[in-house]
Amino acid sequence: MTTDGSAVSPDLVARASAFADDITTRLQRVVKTDKTLSALLMPGRNGGRVMVGVVEGDDFGTFPLYIDNRHRLDLLLKFNCCMDSSGQHLATDASWIHVTSKGDKAPLFRYEYVRELQAGVPCAHLHVHGHRDEFAFVMQDGARGRPKARKRRHEVPRLAKFHFPLGGHRFRPCV
Repeated sequence: MTTDGSAVSPDLVARASAFADDITTRLQRVVKTDKTLSALLMPGRNGGRVMVGVVEGDDFGTFPLYIDNRHRLDLLLKFNCCMDSSGQHLATDASWIHVTSKGDKAPLFRYEYVRELQAGVPCAHLHVHGHRDEFAFVMQDGARGRPKARKRRHEVPRLAKFHFPLGGHRFRPCV
């Protein structure tokens, strides 16, 4: 396979495909979906890149997220994969994790990672786009757990109560 004239390593494609399978398996344990992540060859420099995501036609699709068996949110996952500087291990050159209201393109929030340091932008960062009303609407939806307890106490959901996952002890954004 080639992209910009440079050969893409079959090892890169194989490792990115295995990564896509691993993330799909983990995600399907907690999200009700038949969708899968796939590795897609993308044109690029330095031997090319392989993008991992839900491939839908010419674009990347999303995973549906359900609250009380109703599709309420969408999860976009994209990982731009390459080999590390030693050429021995799969690395993430950039990643995008976006959560949107169902069918909306503008995210409520998004985690992004860019391997190449850019002036004034941290490599890993969180953007919050959603307005408080959008978050409150989603946070009150559900007949169990915290939404049910909030309703019982007549408590208004607050954005400050929303916990953004950051990956545990290593303090890294995670799916």
